[in-house]
Amino acid sequence: MEDFRRKVKNNTIIYTMFAVISIVGLVCLVVLGKDGGDAPTYGGFFGAMAAVSVIKLVSSIRALHDESILKKLYIASTDERNDQIIKAASKTSFTIITLGLSTAIIAASFFSDIVCCTLSVCLFFIIVVYFSVTAYYNRKM
Repeated sequence: MEDFRRKVKNNTIIYTMFAVISIVGLVCLVVLGKDGGDAPTYGGFFGAMAAVSVIKLVSSIRALHDESILKKLYIASTDERNDQIIKAASKTSFTIITLGLSTAIIAASFFSDIVCCTLSVCLFFIIVVYFSVTAYYNRKM
């Protein structure tokens, strides 16, 4: 349990760093930014990063101060059912993405060679990453 408490403390430090960086980025964007351009996009990025960091930071601090919340987080993080659900969802997502991109490639081949080639490269990259990760974990385990 102490290892998990240390992990939550480390996460708190990381969330604090992300919150500070995103707030500084948002302030710099407002102070130094020009009207128009990409400012709204970066502002949204920094704002979302700050919001998520603060929410996770508050959750980590609450867990560190309340033993029952920390135990619930520990149980949730070590539950094997969550791992099985994530594995099944990942496998299904990969299949759906592969089939969807394959269908899109076939449909795009009737309209534009550039779009067809772009989708083909994306599908190739996804498959290469899948096989690379699979080979890595097969060697590791």
